[in-house]
Amino acid sequence: MTTSTSNLYVLLLGKFMSLFASSLFTFVAGLTVLTTSGSGLQFALVLLAGTLPRVLLSPFAGAYADKLNRKRVIITMESLNGLLFFLAGAASLIWTFGVPAFLIITCLLSIVSTFLSVTLTSSIPLLFDEDGLQRANSLIQSIISVSSIGTPLLAGALFKLLPISAFLFSSSLLFLIAALFASRLTFQAYEHVSTDQSTWDDVRSGFRYLKRQRVLWTLTILAAFLNFFFVASEVLFPIAALQQIGVSPLQFGFLESMFAVGFLVAYLPTRCRSLRSSIV
Repeated sequence: MTTSTSNLYVLLLGKFMSLFASSLFTFVAGLTVLTTSGSGLQFALVLLAGTLPRVLLSPFAGAYADKLNRKRVIITMESLNGLLFFLAGAASLIWTFGVPAFLIITCLLSIVSTFLSVTLTSSIPLLFDEDGLQRANSLIQSIISVSSIGTPLLAGALFKLLPISAFLFSSSLLFLIAALFASRLTFQAYEHVSTDQSTWDDVRSGFRYLKRQRVLWTLTILAAFLNFFFVASEVLFPIAALQQIGVSPLQFGFLESMFAVGFLVAYLPTRCRSLRSSIV
């Protein structure tokens, strides 16, 4: 088995474990807040706690990814997530979690996952040769879709049967398994870019470069505009489904998974056309 093929299996398995663990907690946290408090504002705050750190820290995560050992960062971030959920699971056995606890856990998860996802995504060209890069990216997107479909269904089915501690310990175990998979990744040799600039200067230079590229800057503004409305739908849909319509957690999980099914169905024709063009 070649290094590229070995990296592909290890990366896909680790990515699936990490995504499943993160999505499992995110789904259960939102569902718990809505069903216990009944407050749309508190539910929106939990979503904000997961979104705001990504927005603020992603540029800094990219700067650090260029300076640090990427494999070590990936393993450390996966392990930190595992430790976070283990401690949260132990705490849930002693105290009853309310909205503040979910806010703190969601915020910490978002901070660690931001550095993890940015570093992992930027490391993909160092894990595969040019011929396997397109295949790897395609399979990663498939793994993301499968996780997005399966997680709400499983969590919705088990939500009434298991305590919150069971979900937290499960996520902890999945993150630790993902860390073990990450330790098996083999990176191609690359040179660290030595620079005397501070991290803040690196971020500023990155923004200046982005603004000079009109196409990239336009896409950035468009993405921010579209995500504003997409996040609004993420807040309103669970409130309408659980409070106004009165669906069960299993039914809500099924509805959530249908969004991922829709993205997957829309993505497949594009992927098929891309494969045909590359063959031709």
